[in-house]
Amino acid sequence: MKKNIGASKEEMFETWVTELGYNKAVLISCCYPVKTVIEQSEEWAEAEVEAIS
Repeated sequence: MKKNIGASKEEMFETWVTELGYNKAVLISCCYPVKTVIEQSEEWAEAEVEAIS
């Protein structure tokens, strides 16, 4: 991942989407612990996003 120091929220979110996928990016932006999000499957992330929507 590239360093996000000085990046806007939009730039950071775009980087997360590129690196981790949309669902995990949404969870990180909702203050889920980064380590937890990264370690979980995409299916888990999708279910969590659906649950908070």
